[in-house]
Amino acid sequence: MLDTLGDVLATFGLTAVSEMGDKSQLLLIALAARWPKLPVAVGGTVGIAGVQLIAVLIGGWVASSGLGDAMPYVVGVVFITLGLLVLRELRSGDDDEEEIEVDSRPQISPFGAFASTAGLLFMAELGDKTMFTTAALAAVRTPWSVFLGATLAFAVLATIAVLVGAAFANRLPERTLKLIAGVLFLIAGVVTLGLELVG
Repeated sequence: MLDTLGDVLATFGLTAVSEMGDKSQLLLIALAARWPKLPVAVGGTVGIAGVQLIAVLIGGWVASSGLGDAMPYVVGVVFITLGLLVLRELRSGDDDEEEIEVDSRPQISPFGAFASTAGLLFMAELGDKTMFTTAALAAVRTPWSVFLGATLAFAVLATIAVLVGAAFANRLPERTLKLIAGVLFLIAGVVTLGLELVG
């Protein structure tokens, strides 16, 4: 039970840190400014949960394929690589993320807002760094605990983006959030490799 809770909390923390200020939050802020807030928050969570489910299934398959013994090393390298990529993006100053056009029509049904948000967030997060992080964690930890932790983190972040996202972004610029995420990924990678080598 404690191991499962630890997996949930570890995944929750890593996901929350890596997604703060990411394109998914910015997209949710833009959508919530035009559409009903609750369907946007729920739709965003459902869309991202679909991506996390795919990632967990991939990670579970890797663990059951006999590659599980090597996965702690892979996870450590993945975390360090993600940290370096985030910090490199800051250094270059380039933001090559695709901008997603948001329909500015104010009249939309709650179900329409839910379905549109779920679809947009699913597409925005498919193949994103968090998907690979979730897959790597699911290969070395309990897959459904990882799924629960990642989904809960996204639900919290979606709520923040919808309710207080604009004020939050003004206090902590996207660049600062990416710097924090990059450093924490590097620390997580070094700790993961260190524990495996010492153990």
